[in-house]
Amino acid sequence: MQSPGAWNVADLGKMMNKDPLDAAFDLIIQSHDNTGAVYFSMNEQDVKLAMRQPWVSVDNDASGVSPDGILGESKTHPRAYGTFPRILGKYVRDEKNLTLAETESLLAKNNPFATLKPFAVVMAGPNEFDPYKD
Repeated sequence: MQSPGAWNVADLGKMMNKDPLDAAFDLIIQSHDNTGAVYFSMNEQDVKLAMRQPWVSVDNDASGVSPDGILGESKTHPRAYGTFPRILGKYVRDEKNLTLAETESLLAKNNPFATLKPFAVVMAGPNEFDPYKD
């Protein structure tokens, strides 16, 4: 079976002439649990509003990963590497929804020793996005 692309579970059931849940579980079994899903459960405006609240923090639930060696052979979720660069690129640099100081506050609630300033310089270059200018 080809990759379902943008199909939902109901579409999958129709294509396989099965109950949608049976079709989903059959696909999971056939792929040896190598089946993924994308969930769209948040409104972008709500995300922007939430990030600006002083009591909100951002974290991810990705496991520690190694980019090489035997531990680098397993798959990891993109959020292992992409959570904070996404916030810096989209919400700080491009949309200016947050300042770097506000972004550091989002992270510091989870790790009081964390700072994003070195990551911001690497990500955008010191001439494009000055992380020390707030």
